[in-house]
Amino acid sequence: MRREEIRDEEELRREEKMNSRDSTEVMEVRGRSRYLTCIYICVSVSVCSLLYALSIPSENRNIFVIRRINWETKFIRPIYVEHVMKTGGTALCEALHGECFPVVVKRSFRNCRVDNLITQFRIFSKGKNWDDPGLTLNDTRNVMSNVNNFCNVVFNEPGWSFRDQNSFHRMGMYRNLTAPIWSAYTTVLLVRDPWSRYKSHLRQWNLKITFPINITMFSTVKDNLKLLKDSHIFQIGNNFITQHLVPDFRRYPPLPCNEDILNRAKLAVDNFDVVLDLIDMQNDSYDLISIKLGESIQNKMRSSYLKTMFNKSKPIDTADEIKQKKLFNEANLCDIEIVKYARRRLQNILEFEKKRIEQNQLAVDS
Repeated sequence: MRREEIRDEEELRREEKMNSRDSTEVMEVRGRSRYLTCIYICVSVSVCSLLYALSIPSENRNIFVIRRINWETKFIRPIYVEHVMKTGGTALCEALHGECFPVVVKRSFRNCRVDNLITQFRIFSKGKNWDDPGLTLNDTRNVMSNVNNFCNVVFNEPGWSFRDQNSFHRMGMYRNLTAPIWSAYTTVLLVRDPWSRYKSHLRQWNLKITFPINITMFSTVKDNLKLLKDSHIFQIGNNFITQHLVPDFRRYPPLPCNEDILNRAKLAVDNFDVVLDLIDMQNDSYDLISIKLGESIQNKMRSSYLKTMFNKSKPIDTADEIKQKKLFNEANLCDIEIVKYARRRLQNILEFEKKRIEQNQLAVDS
């Protein structure tokens, strides 16, 4: 009887060992299965990413690589764009944001304005706004490295807000042209022929192309755009570009255009690192974009998608519009002079950069 009990105990221990070995093997099998599953998922994701990247046109694929890997080392300073409405800023915004997002589509970037991201900007810039004259390069770098949605770009677009006075953060950066903010960004100014810009602005609001214009003439527009006032219409047709550059110049009724206003506006233009006329000086602007903002941005601006935005046939002015244009020009002497000055600035910057590149190449070759 004792022998049988001993034998039963030994058999029980053997069974326990077998069960333990089986459970260990099961655990090992499960572990290997999970490991292989993880490898499968990683490989699948990598393959899908590769196939997706290969499906993107070559120029966009290069953009994807540049932004994801080396944006901060390629561009020392974040980009600030003074966006005068109807100067091609939306296209430039999408090209710049294409550096972060490989497929350019219509999306709610709100023309690269800060808008809903203002709180995040202030958090990482010690409470400063994006156009605060005291903003430093460390501030802007800190913001851009912590808030990816900016994509290293800030657009200032005061024209959209229908302000009767251009008091947007009191235009501090234009009151002090030696303020730190001018070194905190690569600054970009967009300009355009004043009359064609004005016509484009009216088309956007579905208004008849005429000057001067009174909003009370268009009851349907007043119903559709309830924020629109006579002063807003007056604003966009009276030295609108200069209003972006000279503090306190945007007001209703307006200040007269004089030598002091012109000189202050020219000093502001001289402070910009990049000046662009994307409509009437396209090739020079693209060349400067390639040098100062990156070749991939230029490629995107030249792409067929954006080309259609700029190369639409320009309507010929009717005899009536020619008379209105004369009146417009008489009321926009500052803008006409400033756009001429800005275009010369564009050419001077481009010539300087081309010479610099040529000299650097000669130094390398020697």
